Amino acid sequence: MDKLHLSFIGIGAFVIFFISSCGILQKVTEAQNTSRSTWRIIQQDIFEPKCVVCHRSGTSYYTQSRLDLTEEMAYRSLVNVTPNNSVAAIQQLVLLSTISGIEALSKSFLWKKIDPSHADHLKNDQMGSLMPIGNKLLTQGELKFIESWIKAGAPKTGIVANESYLRDTSQPSLNVFIPLETPSNGMQIRLGPFSVSFNFEREFLYYYPLYHTEPIYINRIDLSMRPGTHHFIMYLLPPTSAKPVSHIYRDIRTSSGENNNVLFDIAHNQAHFLFGSQWLRHSSELPAGVAFKIEPGSGFDFNSHYPNYSPESIQGEIYINLYTIQTPQKIAKIFQINNTKIYLPPKTKVILKDETVFNERRYVFQLVSHMHAKGQSFKTFIKGGKQDGKLIYEEYDWQHPTPKHFDPPLILEAGQGLRIETSYYNPTDQDVFFGLKSTDEMMILYGFYYTE
Repeated sequence: MDKLHLSFIGIGAFVIFFISSCGILQKVTEAQNTSRSTWRIIQQDIFEPKCVVCHRSGTSYYTQSRLDLTEEMAYRSLVNVTPNNSVAAIQQLVLLSTISGIEALSKSFLWKKIDPSHADHLKNDQMGSLMPIGNKLLTQGELKFIESWIKAGAPKTGIVANESYLRDTSQPSLNVFIPLETPSNGMQIRLGPFSVSFNFEREFLYYYPLYHTEPIYINRIDLSMRPGTHHFIMYLLPPTSAKPVSHIYRDIRTSSGENNNVLFDIAHNQAHFLFGSQWLRHSSELPAGVAFKIEPGSGFDFNSHYPNYSPESIQGEIYINLYTIQTPQKIAKIFQINNTKIYLPPKTKVILKDETVFNERRYVFQLVSHMHAKGQSFKTFIKGGKQDGKLIYEEYDWQHPTPKHFDPPLILEAGQGLRIETSYYNPTDQDVFFGLKSTDEMMILYGFYYTE
């Protein structure tokens, strides 16, 4: 009886353990089943409370945008769909791109419509207003969450963004100019404030001399500019070049729009491109141990461009922080492929190409493109060697091109090079050529590298 009694106790304990285990397993399984995908969180926690009220069938916003963000329709209404906005369609944007990486952001019209950094350009380029209209902007956390999802290829299933981002409920700044703090290891340069007249594109050069007696090594450049800028370029004038008058604005165009020919300063002074950006805030840091070498007797020639087609004058202002190191292991250098033979007939799509070959091994750590409003895509391929024809950089955003960083660096052997291919569409009735204004066109690839 005792043995039998013990056996029943043992069986009972096993049954209790089995039932308890099943309950635990069931709870785990239920938890796993209720875990929401990144897309589901975006749909349920962001789109439905903030966007669906306007973007659903039957509303005026739906009639205008043809975008339905209700749960049944949202994903299919977004993925690789051409926007109803004609300007965005001409630029070959899609509402939501499923390519992966940073390039997906510049290809996705959805991102431009919710990211505050695009607000000015949406208005100026007739792409509508920043979304959501009549509601608070998406929070910093929501923007970070959606940004991570888009860069991961915008999948419908799976978890590809950290849900902890959503804890940041702070509101992003909308076109707020933020002056930079003075760096402890380097120097700060400030241009402005300066005025930009209404219905005018103000572009100037500004020479800033340096008075150091020993070489300085720059491995990071931070930039902050007032809204309205098209671009900022920092040229280096070597010690042997003649120098312009310092600390004055050498305007490239007169008040009537005619050229002042001050760009001949650059050609005469043998200026070298050092840094450039089309973002209001930009930080460019070189790889560890790599720096630009600035010889004594050098100076910087700054080029700023502010197009202003609003009915009122605006102010421009620029802060540049230069961070230095003492003993770099490698000296950074820059090359550019600049195609000035540009001709775009009216109402025509044109694809232009250019290339260059290097006579030494180069370790390329960054590429960035530059084109104007009629540029639709900018592609860069390897030329020569086993990877001949490989696409390594692709950009669709002419306003805010994103630099492509290579870590480890892209190694191009002597005899290899790069080929660039840019697609343009000229919707106007006028011929378009290479030029400096935003209504003209450019085709430039800047490359940053070092050698052994």
